[in-house]
Amino acid sequence: MFTRSNNLIAKRLPSGLHLAALALLCAAAALAQSEGAAAAAKYLKFEFPPSSPVRLVETDWGQSRIVQRGSAATAELHLVLHLENRASQPIHGLTLLFVTQDVAPGGKASISLPGLRVAPGETFPAKVDLRLLQPIAAGGEPRVAVRLDGVLFEDLSFAGDNTLNSRRLLSTLELEIQRDRRHARELLRAGGKEALASEMREILARREQAPRVDMQWAKRGRATTLPASEPVRFAFLNMPDSPLRPLDASVRIAANEAIEPTVRVRNLSGREIRYAEIGWIIRDLKGREFYAGTLPASDGEIALQPSGETVVRQQGVLRFSERQSVNGRIEEVPVRLGEMVGYVSQVQFADGSIWMPNRYQASTPSAIRTLRISPEQQRLASLYARRGLDALVKDLSE
Repeated sequence: MFTRSNNLIAKRLPSGLHLAALALLCAAAALAQSEGAAAAAKYLKFEFPPSSPVRLVETDWGQSRIVQRGSAATAELHLVLHLENRASQPIHGLTLLFVTQDVAPGGKASISLPGLRVAPGETFPAKVDLRLLQPIAAGGEPRVAVRLDGVLFEDLSFAGDNTLNSRRLLSTLELEIQRDRRHARELLRAGGKEALASEMREILARREQAPRVDMQWAKRGRATTLPASEPVRFAFLNMPDSPLRPLDASVRIAANEAIEPTVRVRNLSGREIRYAEIGWIIRDLKGREFYAGTLPASDGEIALQPSGETVVRQQGVLRFSERQSVNGRIEEVPVRLGEMVGYVSQVQFADGSIWMPNRYQASTPSAIRTLRISPEQQRLASLYARRGLDALVKDLSE
């Protein structure tokens, strides 16, 4: 848009005025951006308690703006928050909650930063790219509240409201990051740089060859008509150290849909289990295996006592599709299901601690070890591909 305007100005103005005209245009754009940022700064309210382990140092407002039309406002936030660690130990994860209205559709959003390594007194950036909506009552003004939902520390202790179950999310990601980095360091120590490089090349090759499968979960409404199909038993991978054992499981399969997966489980631990997730591995009619993702075992808390049993049933439909190139375009193609395999991918106890299968244990089924590539594995492999082995070794030493 500016290029076309500049060409018109060049035709109509003497050449000596070209730069002045361009400067005015740039100044006008900068002023508009500044005014938008000023509006966002006016309506953004940071509700960190006095005892908060993080403190806002400064904000780069970028192209943030508040747009008000009639009885509704839209907050377009494109900013960077610079936060300081005020705690006495390193911060390893953080979740921020942005709220315009607690019950309004589009009135809540959040950002999570796992894998942080922020020492006490250090500052760190939190990039925000969010869009929120807010109904505005007569005489009211837009308002965006920023709250600290949770901070995860080096020792896996947690501080915050935890309204988004941030403790479970951040703890799970941190445990996996620690395991992946520990394994990489052990490879380096035992086999040298070439062993580490070989592992990274293998991860990159698996990532390149892995099918791009998406799993969508649709809850069943009262008026939903499900395809006719018979319940079939499906396999479940068992880990010897899992605190939750699947006893039997069934699902209805129709084309690329898995309908109402149902699993009966038993608590083998001596502690109460409050939450669990089930991971899914699927085989299509061609015999290909895919890691499809995970889903909560139930809509709410399980509250499963030691030695107790319960049936978890996911009321809805799992739909599987694969991103493929069709006539030069990427399209979603249904994956026709031949078989489903489930496994317990996460358990949270009443005390907040987490159990996850360890991909590096020999007793862990090979499908879990090879089909899924974790976020930290991908990050380390990408670092190796972009910047080389020495940069990877330096990262692992930090």
